[in-house]
Amino acid sequence: MSVSVILFLLILLLLCAKGKEFALMFSAIMMPMLGTFGLLGKISLIFAVSCLFLILFAKDIKSYLKVRELYIFSFVAYTLLIVISAFIAQQKHYFMALQNIFAFAVIPMCTFICLQSKKNIVSFTKIAYWTCLVCVCYSFVELATFSNPIVENAIAHNLFFGELMTGIRFGFKQIQCVFSYHETAGCFFWMMAVYFTWLLLTENHVISRKRIILIIALTAICCFLTGSRSSIVSLCIGLLPIAIVNKKYIILVPIVILVCFYSMPDYFGEIYSSIVDSDSANMGSSSDMREQQLNASLFYMFNSPSGAFWGHGLGYTDEFLIGNVTDLAGGESLWFRLMIDQGILGIIVMVYIFIYSIFVSFRVNKYLPTLVLAFLCAKTMAVVPCVEVSWVFVFVIFFNMQNRMRCCTR
Repeated sequence: MSVSVILFLLILLLLCAKGKEFALMFSAIMMPMLGTFGLLGKISLIFAVSCLFLILFAKDIKSYLKVRELYIFSFVAYTLLIVISAFIAQQKHYFMALQNIFAFAVIPMCTFICLQSKKNIVSFTKIAYWTCLVCVCYSFVELATFSNPIVENAIAHNLFFGELMTGIRFGFKQIQCVFSYHETAGCFFWMMAVYFTWLLLTENHVISRKRIILIIALTAICCFLTGSRSSIVSLCIGLLPIAIVNKKYIILVPIVILVCFYSMPDYFGEIYSSIVDSDSANMGSSSDMREQQLNASLFYMFNSPSGAFWGHGLGYTDEFLIGNVTDLAGGESLWFRLMIDQGILGIIVMVYIFIYSIFVSFRVNKYLPTLVLAFLCAKTMAVVPCVEVSWVFVFVIFFNMQNRMRCCTR
């Protein structure tokens, strides 16, 4: 039996044992994992799960659309963008378009519906904690054994949207956990580290402070062990508020820096050098390569048959350019693929989505936008495969709902 089927059955088991809201919150936290696996042929696991929740939350979604709640215009704008992009594409990918829309919109939308109660705010925190702990433990096993049976099983069944990571970076095996690439794993771990940091700063007492600090440390370590520079930079950006929001935690900053650099000076020295001087790094992309990719993206955007405003259409970059155009290489940024496939319209929609997320975050806490900015940095520095832009909505919605609950109980 493939690991994809086992994961789908696990969600069904949670659905039957704990209810649809519990299963939904687990799926929301693990969206990058769901996007990593296929279930049957070209049907992705996240699409199948999204279809399931679309049926289960159908009545609630109707109410959400009528009331025009949080992120409604982001979902509508993205849906229209993908529909237009699918119609103007040279090769029609209507089923891909449907999967993209479902993967982007359904789970975050249902998350907003779920987090309307204080009980589910508490449940979400507990699910996030135990899910992270399992992922951390599996990552350390992977690091120690140099094997990843879950990914190997998915690859054997041809149901994996990525590749098995076996490389060494900064002196350690790049951990992958249950995700498509090391960048995806890194994105998951830094996001969870930042999420738990904000639980600490907002005095969320669902989990003890000692456990929260422990999980922050473990997820941060795992982020470093992925060897993803974009994730390490995003982690640093996301953790900035720890020294600003609550002054009693400021002492942690120099302690962590000193411990890191004096315990493994070569390891952290190599990371620092690769980030500040990417041209001298012997891994990843250099600044010259990124400049070439930007120029290639602009060239194809402005030479689209449909015009620069519309782009070439859904799937054009992956189908015709990646692997064929040397200057573009892997198109290692959200914006490069967006420029080519969706043109100026795609850029406008994505800029709106990030600006709106920053605005919603700012209403909760003036420093919370660093979470969105960290995510923007990650998606700009790397593609971060199988991580939907809407994944950040889940955490912005969580803190927004947590803040609303507290305001109502004062």
